[in-house]
Amino acid sequence: LKDQAGNEIVDAGWNIPGGQNLADTKNIKIDAVYPTITDVTSTTNNGTYKIGDNINLTLSFNEELTLANGTLDVTLNHGNTGNAKQSINAFTDKNTITGTYTVAATDTTDDLDHTSIALGGSGTLKDGGGNQPKTWTPTNQTLAQNKNIKIDGNRPTILKIRSSKPAGFYKVGDIIPIQIYFTEAVTTTAANILSATLETGSTNSDAVVTFGAISNSGMVSKDYQVRTNDLNPALTVNSVAVSGGQRVNDQAGNEMTDKSIP
Repeated sequence: LKDQAGNEIVDAGWNIPGGQNLADTKNIKIDAVYPTITDVTSTTNNGTYKIGDNINLTLSFNEELTLANGTLDVTLNHGNTGNAKQSINAFTDKNTITGTYTVAATDTTDDLDHTSIALGGSGTLKDGGGNQPKTWTPTNQTLAQNKNIKIDGNRPTILKIRSSKPAGFYKVGDIIPIQIYFTEAVTTTAANILSATLETGSTNSDAVVTFGAISNSGMVSKDYQVRTNDLNPALTVNSVAVSGGQRVNDQAGNEMTDKSIP
């Protein structure tokens, strides 16, 4: 390789002068690496959570990303489609982002996980080079792999009311156990807060039986003693009530708010 006078480039001539390399004369950046979601986890402790509880969702990326013009939607596996999609709003230059999932009624799963991660609206999720993830599956671990979070969004209710006594007529002084069955094991916040009103005819005021403390049981029983002038060819419970300020809860802490009899 020679100049116009015929001078050949010698070895030293092939050296790039200091400060004159491409990086010195132009600021050209190359980023052809697609970003990835590395992990989905939660800062919330492992355990069982009830209606109204808040659960942290944390997503990590392999580099800083920017979400614009939409949302990043994490769909959860608790079975309630109306509350499954948890949307994270726009952010700038983050490699870790968080959202909050609030447990709603009927949300139920023994191991909380995500079923999908996707962009919502016209959203874009890009790195500094304009690259967007090609896959939306975490490269390391999912929420369920990282955590052991159970969701119980089901309130206890009355399943049935029965008695261990056989069918038949009963007289003054006879004892008839009144048994309330629940859809799941429950616990009362105090003793003697749960009561049932029995229809015992027009002569006497209705009989009321008050149940003792319940601790993690699916049934509670209390004796009703037949009084003089009680009369009903088909003994019936008119209503079930809980004392003001007290609760009947399932083991997750969900309150029995519906006390109707099926």
